[in-house]
Amino acid sequence: MSLRTRVFSAEKLKTGAVLKLTAGQEHYLAKVLRMKSKERLKVFNGTDGEWLAEFLNAGCVRIMERLKLPSQEQSLHLAFSPLKGNNTAFIVEKATELGVTEMWPIITSRTVVNKVNEVKLTTIAIEATEQSERFVVPQIHPMQTLRDFLNQRHFDGSLLFCNERTTASQQLSLNQLQSPNASPRDDCILIGPEGGFSEDEVTSIRGFGERLLEISLGKRILRAETAAIAAISLYNTVHNNWL
Repeated sequence: MSLRTRVFSAEKLKTGAVLKLTAGQEHYLAKVLRMKSKERLKVFNGTDGEWLAEFLNAGCVRIMERLKLPSQEQSLHLAFSPLKGNNTAFIVEKATELGVTEMWPIITSRTVVNKVNEVKLTTIAIEATEQSERFVVPQIHPMQTLRDFLNQRHFDGSLLFCNERTTASQQLSLNQLQSPNASPRDDCILIGPEGGFSEDEVTSIRGFGERLLEISLGKRILRAETAAIAAISLYNTVHNNWL
């Protein structure tokens, strides 16, 4: 059981190092999994890879030997408007499992949640990274307005604007992005709030420039959290990111 258990550590991983677990990790290993002293598990991060370790009773692990070098991950950003209830946490968890590397909570005129707990969302991202056997924990950025997000251009690739209300003549299907030489390029998927973007916001987004691609997710109107998962999944399919 224990060798299927992975925990993230931001500390330098090397043979013989003794690392302190977080309170949450210690509780999970000792109280939930009931791990005993000297039982084996895996410890990882995006810099040093994945290492075999042994659990120590004092809430620590001792690093033993490297199992895997870190794998390179394609950069993919997700910009979304925080949602009510647990839906923001749901987006962070599922986006992490699906390979997003950076997340940008944005404030729009219809955003109903104007504050996020970055520490809590980062914890959720860490747990999802552990579960999904990724190496790199996605970065959760501070909230900013849609205007600031568009002006600051935090990524080098395309802005994939998922707009359910655009006309057919303006819209691309995500499958149309595929070509024989298609490859991801530090792209960003933009998902609107509950109720969608306002007309003024749509105009601002369309002024982003030549790197803007207005995307259709199909004829159905999706909830914001569903749209995020659908867009990331389609993007991964287009770019063969499942392998």
